[in-house]
Amino acid sequence: MQNGFDRLPNYAWVMEKIIEEVGADTFWERYPNLRDVHAALTLDSDVGDGETESLCNPAAGAVFRAIRADCPAQPMLIDVLLLNAARLDLHGTAVSSDHRYRDDESEHDRALLAGIGERMNLPFDTANYLCHLSNTYKYLYVATPKAACTAIKHCLQQAEMVGTLVFRDYGEEHKPTLSPLLAPIHSPQVYFDAFGMDDWFRFTFVREPFGRALSCYLDKIVNSAGERNRLLPRLGLDPNAGIPSFADFLNAVARYPVEEHDLHWAPQSWLTQPDTVKYHFIGRLENFETDFQHVCDRLGIKMQSQGGRHSTRADEKLAAYYGAEEIELARSIYAQDFIGFGYDSNLLTARSRPQAEPD
Repeated sequence: MQNGFDRLPNYAWVMEKIIEEVGADTFWERYPNLRDVHAALTLDSDVGDGETESLCNPAAGAVFRAIRADCPAQPMLIDVLLLNAARLDLHGTAVSSDHRYRDDESEHDRALLAGIGERMNLPFDTANYLCHLSNTYKYLYVATPKAACTAIKHCLQQAEMVGTLVFRDYGEEHKPTLSPLLAPIHSPQVYFDAFGMDDWFRFTFVREPFGRALSCYLDKIVNSAGERNRLLPRLGLDPNAGIPSFADFLNAVARYPVEEHDLHWAPQSWLTQPDTVKYHFIGRLENFETDFQHVCDRLGIKMQSQGGRHSTRADEKLAAYYGAEEIELARSIYAQDFIGFGYDSNLLTARSRPQAEPD
C-alpha cells in the first residue's frame, strides 16, 4: 500500500480483499467519498528533529467517516466489513489475520457469542447492543434506553472522532454498525478486558422508574404510530384497536418475563446488571448535567449539549397518568430498580422532582 496505509492494517487488508473480489472500478464507484479521502490522505507528518508523528487515528477517522457517508442507512455486508476494519484501526486494535470474517455457524463463533452474553449475564444480542467501548479513552458505557442514552451516545461518538461526525438520519447514534465506538462483537478481547482491567472506567445512567415507564409509553406507544404498530403485538395487544391506556400497557408488560421485554421498558437493574459489571459510576438522569459532566471530566472529553429529540416531558405528567392501579403496577414491574438504585417508590416523591429530559 502507498502513503503509509500499512498503519491501517485492518482496513488495508479488508479493502484489498474486497477489491480483489469486485474489481477496483466497481469499488471506487461505490465509495466516492472514500476515493477522495485516499487522494488527500497523508498518514505521517514530520514534527522536527527527525521524529515522526503518527496520524493513524485521524486517518482511520477520515476513512471511517467516508465509508459511513458512502454507505446506505442500512449498510450492506461490504460496508459492514469496511466499517468494522476502519473502526478497529481507529481504536488501535486488531483481529487475527485468519479471523476477520466471522461465521456464526462455526463452533468457535457460537461459543464466542455465548461468552459475550454470559459475561454481561444477558443474551448476546442485548449485551452487544447495550455495551459501548472505547479503547482510546478506556471506558465501558452500558446504555439504558430512556435514560439520556441518545445524548450520551452522541457525545461519546463525537469525542471518538478527530473531526465532526455527521448524523445523516434519525437514530443513527443507536446503530452499532455506524458507530465509531466498539460493540463487544467488534473486538471481544477489548470487551472482556473492560470488565477487569484497572485502567478501564465502567459507567451507566439510570432514571426514576415512574418517569421512565411513562416516558416509554408516551414515546413508543402514544407518539409514534410506527413504533406502536411494531411493539404492541409483542405485548399481545392489537395496534388496530387504538392506543391502549397507560394501565393497559403496564398490565401487558407485567404479564411477560423480563427476558421478553423490549429494552425501552425492561427494568434497568436487568439491563445494567450492576452486580456483574461493578460500575465505577452510576449517573442519574435527575442530575444529568452534573453527573455527565463528571463522566466527561473523568474521560477527558468535552461535554456536548444535546436537545431532547425523544423528550416527552413525562416527569411533568405523572399526576395525569398515575392512579392507584398504575402506581402498583410500576412498583411491581420495577421493584428491583427502586431497591437497587435507591429510588423512592412513593410517587409523591417522584412528582416533587420534575426535570429536563435530554433523551
